[in-house]
Parts: sequence; structure tokens; C-alpha cells
Amino acid sequence: MNPLSSLAIDMSDPAKIRVRPVQTTAETVLEVAQKCLSELQENMFGQEVFELSILNSKSADIRRFYAVRARSENADIVLKINLFDKQRDKFHREAKTQQRIYDQYRDVAHLHVPKVLYASEKQPFFAMEYAQGSTIYGALRNHILIEDEDAIFHQAGQWLAKIHQLRANENVSFAPNEATRNLTVRLNNAEKAVSGTYLADEFDGFYQKLMASRGAFEGRDNPVVLGHGDFHGDNLVFSNSGCTGLDFYNVRRLSAGLDIARFLVHADLSQYEDPSKVGALGLVQSHQDAFFDGYGLVLDPEHVFNFFIRLRLLETWSKFPAETHLTHVAQSSLDLMVQRVALAFRDQ
Repeated sequence: MNPLSSLAIDMSDPAKIRVRPVQTTAETVLEVAQKCLSELQENMFGQEVFELSILNSKSADIRRFYAVRARSENADIVLKINLFDKQRDKFHREAKTQQRIYDQYRDVAHLHVPKVLYASEKQPFFAMEYAQGSTIYGALRNHILIEDEDAIFHQAGQWLAKIHQLRANENVSFAPNEATRNLTVRLNNAEKAVSGTYLADEFDGFYQKLMASRGAFEGRDNPVVLGHGDFHGDNLVFSNSGCTGLDFYNVRRLSAGLDIARFLVHADLSQYEDPSKVGALGLVQSHQDAFFDGYGLVLDPEHVFNFFIRLRLLETWSKFPAETHLTHVAQSSLDLMVQRVALAFRDQ
């Protein structure tokens, strides 16, 4: 048995899968996937024989969704399966959103979205094309050679710009207090106060610098767009044919800076670089420049995206408690993040 989370599936009614607080195993997930695949075969593939494998089994301990790859001689697809009944309506909207974005950009070279092949009305899953390639975060994390990293960041900027252009943008006045609300609430929580954060004194110093800088950004233009909502280094797959975006569950109106900061911080913190290559935002300067060049934006020092990136660095840090017990690799990654934060605030 290969435990995946603290959830298990009640299979008494496959059309209304429910969650109860016991153990979910790989066998259970594959059993659900097989039932979903049976419906797909009835409607699309006949008796084609598929081999199933779970794509995200090494992710978070408790998951709402699983991605299961199904391969046969004639097809290579992904079943995205929802394990939470209360999220069913939003999950179905994801399939429709993904297909709408696919239709919008199906003929745009090098910028891809997997085509939705089938969305079930009976069971909580939809099927889509499998995206060949490697995520940028996966490649950097596993030390896979990327000949031109800047080109990858440039493509990422192009891809996100296309998503942000799906609807007309609007500029609203930036409200730093609103942007920092989630972080402040977390730090004011009795169980997650600053004093309980990893390297608390160092963290508090940078947090105070961020809060002190709010006045400089108050009222500046803040582009609000149709955002991806979960745009990070594991949701973009790169190959020789371009980049493919994944996971449209959280698509919504949001500040463009949220999408951008999440991606740049998540992707860039996966590797060590000579500090001389790291710019004023704590990111590799060439990666940052390539991304914004692809996105189509010249970033000036007073742009609100600067604030979002520093905020995202601190949000990432704040999730590690003082008594964190980490592997050597995880400890190294956390120490790298602290070094990057120091570089991001060196001119503050």
C-alpha cells in the first residue's frame, strides 16, 4: 500500500464520490480512475487498453485532485479527478474554462493549452491531452540541462500575457494594506506569530521593511486581469514545440502581479546562482528581464510588481515554522530563499 493522503473514497456511489477522514492509497486512486476510464471508453475509445499511472502522487499529503495519465497504443491522455464533492461545480467550470482558452489560442505557435477531450456529467473527472515535456521547476530541481534558461522564462512571460489578454485589463489604485492582508493575518495568528517563524528575528526585520515601503506604492496603477490564479513552475510544461499551461481551477479576476510574483519566485528559487547574477528583487536578473520582455512590460523600480515579488518571498518564508525539521536538500532550499530575501531588500 502506498499512502497518498489522509483521505479515502467512498465508492458506494461512483456518481457521488464522497470523502471521509481515513487513508487514501494509490490503489484507491487508481480504482477511481479505472471507473472514470470505463465511462470514457464507452463514449470515445471503445475497448482500447490503457495503462494508468498517477502523475502527482509525490505532491502534498492531502490533495483535492489527482492527475492520472492513461496511455494506449493510440492515445495518451490525462484524467483529472476531483475528490471533493463540494468542489464539483467549480471543477466542471475548470474544464469549460480550459477548453475556452484552448479554442482562443489553438493556432498560436509555441503557446499551448491541453485540449479537453471529454467532461463527465456523471463522475467528477474530465479528460485532456497529455502535455509532453518537463516543467521548468521540475527540470531545475532535478538538474536537467536547459540550454537557454532565459528563453524558457521569455516563453513563460509570453504565455501568461496571452492569458491576461483574454479580457480587457483595468487599472485600479494599488492598496498595499489589502495586498499584505493575508500575510498579516497569518503572522497575527497566535499559532503562527512572527516569533514562531523560521529565523524569526531576520524575518521580522524584512517584514517591517516591506510594511514601511507601503506608502511609496499606495495609489499606483495596479493592472487587474483575468488571471491564472496558480501560476507556478510546475504548471508550465516546456518542450521543443513551446510551452503548455496547466491547471485552470483558480482562473479569476486578480492583480496581474500576483500571477507574475508567484511564478518568478517559485521557479527562480529552485537553483543556486552567483549572487552577482541576482538583481534588486532577489531574482536572477536575466530570468526576470527575459520574463518581462516576453510579457511585454518594462519594469521600472516603482512598479507595483516589485512590491508583489518581495511580498511573495516573505509569504513563502512565513510558511516555515521555527521548529522545522528538514532534509538537507530542503534546508538548503530554505537557506537559499533567506539569502534571496536579503538581496531583495538590500536597497530598502
